[in-house]
Amino acid sequence: MSIPYTAAVVQAAPVLFDLERTLEKTADLVSQAAQKGANK
Repeated sequence: MSIPYTAAVVQAAPVLFDLERTLEKTADLVSQAAQKGANK
């Protein structure tokens, strides 16, 4: 049995020389994708 899912793809630049802000940016992008229906 297959389970349907919606995936998201993002191409975004890191925040140069700032790991913490890059991770925050990544978390924000993941959250936005989830709000738009991505679930895996």
